[in-house]
Amino acid sequence: MSCQQRSLALEPEIWGTATECTTQWILVEYSGQWHPKMRISELSLPVGFAEALETVSKQEGWKVLWIRRPRSAGKHVYWWDLNTGVCKVAEIQSAWKNGFETFEDWNFPQDIGLTVPKVLVCTHGNRDRCCGVLGGMIFRQLNQLLGDVVWQVTHLGGHRFAPTALCLPLGLLLGRIDPDDGMDIVRAIMSNSIDPLRTEIIRGDVRFTKFEQARRLWLRSQKGVLDELSNDETVGLFSWTNEKGDPYTTIQKQIELGKMAPSCGNPKEKMMHRWMFETQ
Repeated sequence: MSCQQRSLALEPEIWGTATECTTQWILVEYSGQWHPKMRISELSLPVGFAEALETVSKQEGWKVLWIRRPRSAGKHVYWWDLNTGVCKVAEIQSAWKNGFETFEDWNFPQDIGLTVPKVLVCTHGNRDRCCGVLGGMIFRQLNQLLGDVVWQVTHLGGHRFAPTALCLPLGLLLGRIDPDDGMDIVRAIMSNSIDPLRTEIIRGDVRFTKFEQARRLWLRSQKGVLDELSNDETVGLFSWTNEKGDPYTTIQKQIELGKMAPSCGNPKEKMMHRWMFETQ
């Protein structure tokens, strides 16, 4: 049984499982072979660029990913800033003397005729077979619908939720994507809105904590609006109002579901959790 099949049997929802509190996404074109773990020091990269990548990869709120697509030459690096919704691009072979944040030769894709990566589908089969098989299928579908804004990407986390994808600049990490979700993803990207997407396939908004990701998605499933949240997230108490204006108070907490291997490539079991919501 694959990790995706085990997860379907054990984990009813995927809310609050996305990367958290990450607003700066560095996307590096890489046309070589994808290794099980894409360690910067083990790849054939210009020294200055590799050093700049190592620096930002260790900073809080930053994430480095490797991307590719058919006919991509592997020459560019993209920087998506989710705080501003702006994407910048530079050539990997540039002189990276001052690191990413002070690098002077960033350009905007529209100025130099480059397509911006907006949908990143994990197809990292060398790391987990579910991502390779299921992700590959969804990549091909979305590539036909959206064209070159759809890229293949390395490990997004949560192999067991394959197929997974990151939508930019929405900042939404998706999982358990069904072929029927294809047109809804297209509409979400074109409108830059969460509205067309099924709540069931949204793992969370990567700009927020896992706690807040889960609460926001649960409220969406209830068609509710947050009124007030306790200052202490460990308490998990919040008040909200439904679409009829009725007030409620709900406690949010995590419960254990049992152990399972989280990846086909990693047989070591760990405890799985689920966010629970009890309305008073």
